Amino acid sequence: MNRSPVQDADEPAKARKRGRRPSEVDPRVVGTHLILLSVLRDRYQRDGHTIDQLSGDCNFVRSKISELLRGYGGKYPRWEITRAVATALGLPLAPMCRLWLAGAREARKKEEWIERNAGVEDDWRAPLPRALEGLRDLHGATYRAYARVYLRPDVADGVVQQALTVVWARMDVVFSSASVAGHVWAVLRELVMAWADPSTAHGVAASRTVSVRWGCDPLEPADLPDLPDLPDLPDPRDAFVRLTEQTDLFRAMRELAPHHADVLILRYVLGRSAEKTADVLGTDPGMVGLWDRQAQEHLEHAPHLRTTLGGMTT
Repeated sequence: MNRSPVQDADEPAKARKRGRRPSEVDPRVVGTHLILLSVLRDRYQRDGHTIDQLSGDCNFVRSKISELLRGYGGKYPRWEITRAVATALGLPLAPMCRLWLAGAREARKKEEWIERNAGVEDDWRAPLPRALEGLRDLHGATYRAYARVYLRPDVADGVVQQALTVVWARMDVVFSSASVAGHVWAVLRELVMAWADPSTAHGVAASRTVSVRWGCDPLEPADLPDLPDLPDLPDPRDAFVRLTEQTDLFRAMRELAPHHADVLILRYVLGRSAEKTADVLGTDPGMVGLWDRQAQEHLEHAPHLRTTLGGMTT
């Protein structure tokens, strides 16, 4: 993942003077390190901070603050300076420390190096806020199922946890948004798409949804036997045909607005009702129905789509 994730899903209604935009993030910064910096940089700019102010508040020289916010050289920062900047920006330490820990392990920092960072042992331990815990209990299965459409199960589950941690770090934005559930979903979707390989994500998603429907892994055509004596059973070749059609469908879905694509995934791939889909997306069933119709109308006119929506909806 090398795209900047976690843009503001909603901004507070009250306009704020933005600070000077930090220099661009070093392209060698990837994964959770990039997410960590995105949270820091968003708060830095949104609340109108300056490097000079942070330097005074953190007791670190300006160059060190600038290097942290840019990820200079792709070097992973120590928790001491990350903690100081997060505190000066008014960010909660527990979710920031959890992001920092995950990034350190992704960067293959040894446990001895991690343990030498003062405060880490205590700062990550606070429990998830009750509001987010409630959303996780209510929608966690759907969050994981959605992420698993595009990602391996182990990666998908980690991304769901990461999304909740990012939302926790930005709780002031969450509770000023029109819909808490909608904000959480926007962050989750952004992270899922950031972790997915854009060149293969839709083909992988098609393969996974075929597997779920048939209850087995997709078969290669050379491995499919003839079944002349079993006319009443579904021909396994249908799975391969369905995979081809489903791949076309997912590729066409790249042209849809995010909320249109998400409604199709939730309703027809994951089998969620209109009411459940509305709850997850933070909207109402009537809007889900409208987005559903608009998405299907768009796909029905996609020139390169070799199948109809029946491949998904039947």
